[in-house]
Amino acid sequence: MQSLHDRIMDLDMVDRDKENLMDLISARLEMNLEIDKVELFWEQRAQANWLKLGDRNMGFFHRFATQRRRVNRVSCLIKNDGSLVHDGEGLFDVADAYFTQLFTFQGQGDSRHILEGSTRVMALTKASGSDALPTLFYQKFWHIVERDIGAYCLEILNDVISTNINKTHIVLILEVANPTRMQQFHPISLCSVLYKFVLKVVSALFPGRLITDNTILAHEILNVYRRKRRGKKGHFTLKLDM
Repeated sequence: MQSLHDRIMDLDMVDRDKENLMDLISARLEMNLEIDKVELFWEQRAQANWLKLGDRNMGFFHRFATQRRRVNRVSCLIKNDGSLVHDGEGLFDVADAYFTQLFTFQGQGDSRHILEGSTRVMALTKASGSDALPTLFYQKFWHIVERDIGAYCLEILNDVISTNINKTHIVLILEVANPTRMQQFHPISLCSVLYKFVLKVVSALFPGRLITDNTILAHEILNVYRRKRRGKKGHFTLKLDM
């Protein structure tokens, strides 16, 4: 944007002619596009999804994003001995030691802590994987990437190929504002949308089955749960995004 601004200023300083005027119009159009990109970026950064693109409330977006960053900031963590750690390397060591111990087999069969990290499904522009391409990208540009993705999925189905598609980002999600203990986080693995494509195709293609059978089965189970309203023992359903 600074480069475009300098270019517009230079074009304003020279004498007007047809070529100069076209360059000036082109530069201003590019500047408007960049302004729209910045607005969209800060809208996504602020996660103010109830506003519409075009509201041009940049000050609000900045304050909203700043407030979210302040709440999500991890300034210190408490170690097992009760001491506080503030520096970046120390925070990393505390997190690494905590999850290393948490996911090391201790010979116990209680798995209730696994369900404590369940969270709601993310929006189309959130939680992108290692390729940084969210679901929205594939929805908007499916007419461009459709054939390439189809060919790629067929290659994986027909042959075992060496690929990095199953690499994920492990991200810590805050359960409270300004956490100080590792128990106030839960980790999620962010895989790429392309990996999800392949996974859904592989999980859906079973001889003699239809993927719609799963929907029918889910409806039947929920219907039974709705009708069971008496008795000492109750039932509950839990949807996991594994």
